[in-house]
Amino acid sequence: MVSLSPMLLGKLMKMDRSQVVAVVTGAIALLLGLFYLAVVTLLDFRGEMQPAPLELTLRTIGQATPGGSTLLTKLLS
Repeated sequence: MVSLSPMLLGKLMKMDRSQVVAVVTGAIALLLGLFYLAVVTLLDFRGEMQPAPLELTLRTIGQATPGGSTLLTKLLS
């Protein structure tokens, strides 16, 4: 449970509703920003990203498009 200091609690009680909403929204934005930076940092530690092999990419395109198997045959031959 989060406990607020009496001074902070007193300041929050003196603010009107729109100011409290602004402070809470700002705190949420900061937390989301820090979470994003943590996720990006973790993903960056995985090393250099390698592209998928071209053969696998063409096979996926052939399965995803109508008539793609004939397109795939033309591209691979």
